[in-house]
Amino acid sequence: MYMAELASLTTVISVAGNVVSPCLRWARHVTLKVMKRYLWTVCAVVALCAPAMLSLPAFADQAALGGKSTGVLDLQLADAGNGQFLVRNKTYSVAFPAKPSVSPQDTPTAAGEIKGALALQTTDAAGNLGNGFMLVPIPKDVPYDAKAGVKAARDGMLNVLKGKIIKEQAMDLAGIKATKTMARGTVQGQALEVNMWIGFDTKNRALVGLFTIRESGKSDGVQAFVDGFQVTGNATLVDAGGIEKTGFHNVTIAPQSGDKYLLTGEGYSIVYPTKPTFSTFDVPWPTGATKAGSAMAEQGEGAHGIIITYVPDGIIYDAKKGLDGARDKMLEGMKAKLVSEKAATLGGVAGRVVYGSLAVGGKQATVRTHFAYYPKRRLVFGVMSLWVSGDKKGEINANLFLKSLKMKK
Repeated sequence: MYMAELASLTTVISVAGNVVSPCLRWARHVTLKVMKRYLWTVCAVVALCAPAMLSLPAFADQAALGGKSTGVLDLQLADAGNGQFLVRNKTYSVAFPAKPSVSPQDTPTAAGEIKGALALQTTDAAGNLGNGFMLVPIPKDVPYDAKAGVKAARDGMLNVLKGKIIKEQAMDLAGIKATKTMARGTVQGQALEVNMWIGFDTKNRALVGLFTIRESGKSDGVQAFVDGFQVTGNATLVDAGGIEKTGFHNVTIAPQSGDKYLLTGEGYSIVYPTKPTFSTFDVPWPTGATKAGSAMAEQGEGAHGIIITYVPDGIIYDAKKGLDGARDKMLEGMKAKLVSEKAATLGGVAGRVVYGSLAVGGKQATVRTHFAYYPKRRLVFGVMSLWVSGDKKGEINANLFLKSLKMKK
């Protein structure tokens, strides 16, 4: 009902021109394929505290699913199973928790007709009011003021809602510089809360936007929907200063002196001895799959890494059960024996440290994992190192990596 009321905003838009993974690659001994298998096995357990878990395929597997043409631009609609649907083309992919409708939003302008698309999904199985995705590719020969276009798109929705902006901030949307706007308004007497992410993709020259509509005070599934948006080829963008933008929760990787690299995220940073490889993967939750990230780097015969994942809004997270499950799955996935475990702080927050022992490539190895849950940010964060057992230099390297972590509570 409410999504239909918001359909009129599209004319304005068009005109507006858990846990730590044990899969860190052991130098020359563990293959990348094995790493990925470990990564998925362990990181899926961050949702163990939830009442139920969805069995969703990884995003890479979803992308291989067949789809049908929507007849709008070059967008396809694919059934991803578990009630989810993907709207995508060769550049963008958006995961919806229920089947959306996709309609053209073509607008005549002085420079000619500009073709656009709007995907709208109304109430889903969880009772959420709706989600939307807009795409307006701008032809190369059409002058376009990106800043004005983003503002006009935002204002178009606010006018329909008669909404008031509660909060607004610049952010990264899968590698695209975007503006996030939270607003509250009323439609047909119902108090609503709307979140919008609107930006101009300079690489692909397109205005893109996501928006969610919920009853006021509810945010179930909002983060999951945003995390389901992907830009093909934009996962790794490097600017003139050599800073890599991962497109995941503002995580960047910047070169430092001495061949070191500084990974910085939302409220944390850590120094790597060599350039880390960053990747994302799906974590299933009852509200839908969300993206998590990992950054891994080798050092001699050892390796270091972090895992970053956020608990979706609407999920009650039991940190003890979640981290217990993470520990068990980590050891099981690595075929490692638990040596010791004790309470420990990580970035000033109470967590735990786990030591394990395993054989890798004919050598005995030690794996050490620190992890904790940061409730204010709904963040599960882990730091892990592996080294040859008894190798004092390897242990020193692990300590230096851990010590370099700077974390805000």
